[in-house]
Amino acid sequence: MPAIASGKVLVTGANGYVAVWLVKQLLEQGFSVRGTVRSPAKAEHLKKLFASHGDKLEFVVVEDITKDGAFDEAVKGVDAIQHTASPFHFNAVDPSEIIGPAVAGTGTILQSALKFGTNVKRVVVLSSTAAVQEAGLPEPKVFTEKDWNNKAQLKWDLVVVNPPFVFGPLIHEISDVSALNTSMNLWYLFVLKGAGDAATLATVGNCWADVRDVATALVRALEKPEAGGERFIISAGPWKWQDWVNSARKFSPSVPAGNTEWKRETNVDPIITDSSKASKVLGVTYIPLDQTTKDILADFEQRGWWKS
Repeated sequence: MPAIASGKVLVTGANGYVAVWLVKQLLEQGFSVRGTVRSPAKAEHLKKLFASHGDKLEFVVVEDITKDGAFDEAVKGVDAIQHTASPFHFNAVDPSEIIGPAVAGTGTILQSALKFGTNVKRVVVLSSTAAVQEAGLPEPKVFTEKDWNNKAQLKWDLVVVNPPFVFGPLIHEISDVSALNTSMNLWYLFVLKGAGDAATLATVGNCWADVRDVATALVRALEKPEAGGERFIISAGPWKWQDWVNSARKFSPSVPAGNTEWKRETNVDPIITDSSKASKVLGVTYIPLDQTTKDILADFEQRGWWKS
């Protein structure tokens, strides 16, 4: 199908960490946005943040994304859907606590699109490289978009965007540092608060992407005709916690030094993602790690959560 260059886009979970950056970019590129939130209060911050866009931004309340028909009204009259609403945290006792709502919420939005999304031409799902990667492999492995199951054909294009850990500055509503989302909470603890021991800082890591690059990829997934029916890994590369510590100390010497013996050049990363497809098709380029670090520190300092 053709690219979605204009019109109204439904963004589920519009007040989330990635979603607010997505809403910002969509509005700046001339789209109208209908955002779903779990309560009217959740929309107030976004109304103030994007007040200059006037009636180009509207909201609907969806209290439970897993309920049958939850998105039936929300999908009516929109040209595309960006599904970002899905739980993610490390506090689950059983995997079903995360997987269940994620699968059910995605199923619900797709069913609503099939029944009532008569104008919908493309659906973009924000997933994760957690749906791609395998843990505990005996040797390092490069993961690509081939590490998926096949999908059924639908009447609209389906695009899946899979980032790994997402880091970067915040523009969603957040009251204090204790309310940070999972990835940024870990960044704060390991990089600024010295939570990890030397072994952890040198061995624990994954791949990453800046939140602004993820938002860009989601917008491009609408705009590029050739993105239809494809899946994209969005990754700036591998990291260990000590990479972030070393980067942060360039801008703020008061950051705990961590493991001073660790060297990036002798490091082995067991998980590597090939994001060349996103660069080729979506034209995604990546904000460097040092720039992301600098912007996070500036954001945290402005909020009073850190002093350089």
